[in-house]
Amino acid sequence: MTASCLGRVRVVAPVMTVFFCFLLVAVLVPGRQEAQQSSVGAWDRKGFTADQGKMSLEDRALMQEIRQAIHHERNLSYNRRNIRILTHGGKVILQGPVESDQEKGHLEMMAGSAAGPENVTNQLEVTATSNTTEAAHASY
Repeated sequence: MTASCLGRVRVVAPVMTVFFCFLLVAVLVPGRQEAQQSSVGAWDRKGFTADQGKMSLEDRALMQEIRQAIHHERNLSYNRRNIRILTHGGKVILQGPVESDQEKGHLEMMAGSAAGPENVTNQLEVTATSNTTEAAHASY
C-alpha cells in the first residue's frame, strides 16, 4: 500500500467505528425501553408519578394509608422512602429498591393489609447497600 492509502485507512477506520457504535445503540436502546414498558400495567405507562396521576379519592386515601404505615414502621431500611406506590382502581403497584427479601415481603404484606393481598403487585427489587449508607442513616 502507498502512504496516501494508509492515511485514508487511518482516518476512515475510526469514523466507521464511531458510526457503527451509534448504529448499535440506536438499535438496542428502543428494544430495552419496550421491554421495560411491557412489565408494568397499562395505567402506569402514562408516566404518572404518585403525585401527578389523576386518581380517585379512594385511590389517594389508599396510597396515603400505605405510605403512612411504611413511614411509621421503624424496622425497615432507609430505602423504604425510595419506593413508589401507585394506585388505580383499588390496585396497588410497589416499585423501587429494598435491602432484603424479608423487607420486600413485609412491604407487600403492609400494602396487602390496606388493599387486599390480591390487589398488590410487588415489583420491588432487592439491592445490596454498603454499610456506609446504613451508617449514614442510622441516626434517622
